[in-house]
Amino acid sequence: MRILITGATGFVGGHVLQALMQRDGVEAVAAVRSPQKLRQLYPHLRVIPLDAARATEQHLRDLLQGVDVVINCIGIIAESGNQRFQSLHIDFPCRLFQASQRSGVRRIVHLSALGADKNARSQFHRSKYRAEHCMHELDIESVVIKPSLVFGAGGASMRFFAALAAQPLQVLFGQGTHRVQPVDIHDLTETIVRAATMTATPPHEIAVVGPTPMSFRAMLLAYRRWLGYGKLRTLSIPWPLALCGARLVGRISPWLSEDNLLMLKQGNTGDVSTLKQVLRREPRALDEVLQPGSADDADRWHARLFLLLPALRMSVAFVWIYTGLTSLFFYPHDDSYAMLSEIGLTGSIAVLALYGAAVLDIALGISVLLRWHVVLCGVLQLAIIAGYTVLISAFLPAFWLHPFGPISKNIPFIVAIMILMAVEIK
Repeated sequence: MRILITGATGFVGGHVLQALMQRDGVEAVAAVRSPQKLRQLYPHLRVIPLDAARATEQHLRDLLQGVDVVINCIGIIAESGNQRFQSLHIDFPCRLFQASQRSGVRRIVHLSALGADKNARSQFHRSKYRAEHCMHELDIESVVIKPSLVFGAGGASMRFFAALAAQPLQVLFGQGTHRVQPVDIHDLTETIVRAATMTATPPHEIAVVGPTPMSFRAMLLAYRRWLGYGKLRTLSIPWPLALCGARLVGRISPWLSEDNLLMLKQGNTGDVSTLKQVLRREPRALDEVLQPGSADDADRWHARLFLLLPALRMSVAFVWIYTGLTSLFFYPHDDSYAMLSEIGLTGSIAVLALYGAAVLDIALGISVLLRWHVVLCGVLQLAIIAGYTVLISAFLPAFWLHPFGPISKNIPFIVAIMILMAVEIK
């Protein structure tokens, strides 16, 4: 059986790919945007380049030659850059499903989301529901997988909720009573693989959820126990205020976007009976998998720092942009030219140095903020700071003795940039 999987470099897709490769009688084929990583990890795996946002009908039909089952795991939690719900959650799946039918594919397994229905309020859920509607219109055997919040090592939702639980004060939206039903990544993976490979006709829709619903508050407490911390200390934020704040904060962290808060408020629970039939057992509960105190130091470090990293990025960007704007518009140019003359720059060269450096500072700040070319931008920042420090040390050494420490502060700033690079380099 040849199975084509899309989104195999993602969290869920990566687990599914590994499970398929270990299954006898299955030939896994991965179609991904950046194939190099998978080719390095799995030299014998057939990996095909696929840009989901630009894939044509003909390109998809070429990919699907000889394929028995398609598993679509492509998805995003929030829009950014050219990754849009319309192109990745609606246009691409619809083209893929249509091409699958025309190419003689026997079955489609589509990863959707619990809460994706006609009453959905969030863009995420609405876009997922529209893809399901495309599938329902076709005459092809299909399975819609609808997971609740997925937890597991390396998963984005687990990192985020562990970070919330690790804070000295845990923020609850409303009273934290909205219901969720978190599911283990291994249960989700097994469900997808079983739906793709079973010889009998699979259920048309499977809600992939934990054994019983729990409150958001109880979920945070489970994560906090796993981290080895004490009881919850909570701050409740009324829903209207939380949604209003999310319109601003969501620009910094997509996990705190209005869209995601709407999904939480809606609740995220489902009937576990179909899942139990597919797995032939009970799904694992959050408390069962996350044993109290079993997190290691790396887990705790990550949880504590997760919410600080956006602040670190913004503060580094702020320093560059503020410095550039100050040089251009606020600090007296005569004083700037006087300092430049002390290192031998005068006349038109000094003007070029002043304005060029200011524009470069602003450009670096914007690059840090938008995470453009992380390595190149980071190396350039370090080189510029080192250059400034050497020049000032040679020509204006008195600045080392300034009580405000304008040069000595370069040392922690260099370390901050190195930490940001270490975290953001993929």
